Amino acid sequence: MGLRWQVKHRGGRTYLVNCGENFHRYAPFVIEVLDGGARLQMAAFLGRINARFDWWRNAAQREGVKDGGSFFVGAGWTDANGDGQIQAAEARVASSPLGNGHVWLDQDFNVFIAAGDGNPKVPEANGRTTLWYKIPNRAARIEDTPGWDWKDAQPVNAEVPEEFRRWGFPEMRGIAVDDQGSIYQLTGPSYRVGKTPQEREFKEERHTPDWPHNYGAVARLFKWRADGSLEWAVGKKATVKRAEQPGEIAVPVAFLGFAGNKFFIHDRTGRVTTSWTTDGLAAGYVFDRHVDDGAPPETIYQVTGDVSPRNFLMGDDHVIQNWIHARDGQIYWATPGQDATALYRIHDWQGGARQSGTIAIKAVAAAAKLGGSGLKAEYFATPDLSGAPVVTRVDDQIWFRGVYFAYCSEIKAPPFFTGDSPVPATEFSARWTGEVEPRFREDYRLGFYYQGDRSGPGQSWQGSKVRLWVDDQLVLDGWNASPEPKGKPARSRANTSAAVPLVAGRKVPIRIEFSANGAEKPHLHLHWESRTQDREHIPAAALYPSQ
Repeated sequence: MGLRWQVKHRGGRTYLVNCGENFHRYAPFVIEVLDGGARLQMAAFLGRINARFDWWRNAAQREGVKDGGSFFVGAGWTDANGDGQIQAAEARVASSPLGNGHVWLDQDFNVFIAAGDGNPKVPEANGRTTLWYKIPNRAARIEDTPGWDWKDAQPVNAEVPEEFRRWGFPEMRGIAVDDQGSIYQLTGPSYRVGKTPQEREFKEERHTPDWPHNYGAVARLFKWRADGSLEWAVGKKATVKRAEQPGEIAVPVAFLGFAGNKFFIHDRTGRVTTSWTTDGLAAGYVFDRHVDDGAPPETIYQVTGDVSPRNFLMGDDHVIQNWIHARDGQIYWATPGQDATALYRIHDWQGGARQSGTIAIKAVAAAAKLGGSGLKAEYFATPDLSGAPVVTRVDDQIWFRGVYFAYCSEIKAPPFFTGDSPVPATEFSARWTGEVEPRFREDYRLGFYYQGDRSGPGQSWQGSKVRLWVDDQLVLDGWNASPEPKGKPARSRANTSAAVPLVAGRKVPIRIEFSANGAEKPHLHLHWESRTQDREHIPAAALYPSQ
């Protein structure tokens, strides 16, 4: 399903190479093109196979692999005699294959396989860990049929970014290798929510109610040198569906290929295919615009990212793409849709202009001290902040009770109160006051996830209410009655402020007012993001309580 075939040339021979489909690019399968394209013949394979078949069973016995009846083993095969048939003498079997990582073939047909796909990698004490394996091509001459053996796999102990330590256990999904031997990888999305406190802190930072952006918590691109030393880590998790900004990544799936000084990745939704320079700059989107061919863009070229409504040529969330950099320099991009496969020719991405200059730094930028402990909280036994507060305390995080996102298990958080609550469970209100200190001198958007459910069957629309002041300016107002939604209302809804200019290290007043307003399961999560900072719950260190 959705196989991605590519044409490769080596030693005067032409091959069709496939490394899997969609998310699962696990095994290179090579077919040779013969008689000027009139005939195809199997040439080589590396992956996993069910050893119950005779030729693999014989190979397993020859290699000393215990016969378990019906089991999957790591297998390799090369058509040594050129007949296109699998013989036991040509098969190689290993008892311990190296997992299901994405695969890439370099220009010499060496295989690189990501070690972290589905197997989270935590940095070791020296800051390195095995993120990929190299399996050399066994062909002695350039004109020989390529082939591989799992026993030749060479682990690469790669340097990982410092932020990996905060992430705890990200999954590495894609892998690509350029002509200079540099290795590229990206973080893959994961449904899994952590079990330990450290894992939960990371996994519960996934944001936005929309599928598939809430599929994972982080999104990054990485480049390593051949020796495993890190060259750069770039990218930012996109949180606004169908409005991703340059440098943001929604749900990265796989690498598609290279052209000149650029590489291209498959983003599952939003911008579909994004282009980056090999030194880590966001170059743009492949599908920014198209020629005026008379086709209705709202049904043919629309990039929805939604399950419904679908467009005709690009499917629902773009999980199948093929990308070809032809020998004549042309770039072709194809995506199967509902009724046909659209084949596009992409112009102007082979080259590109590059500019450089000098930036004069006249003063040292202010740095945030981040010595806060939270905000002062006042809780009221009324839904409208009336009367005297019944509880006054400092809350180290404004992050209470579970959030419910589409196609995602409940993201849990501590309750407003434990034990016997001093305020009514669904009819209380609260005010938080203090100061907020940003990390960067940038425009920030602050927002909330909060209750958006009905309070009961047949009852009128209810839902929590919230409003926010920053530097004494009302920047978010979710206090007025919400209109009756169409269809089933969301259990959690998002509300984000307009851009608020903030200065690194400069604390500004912040005030939050919240009302449970009869909601069945009131909850509240305060977050922020900027141009370079991922959306996150505002940490206690950036919040200072009023006196």
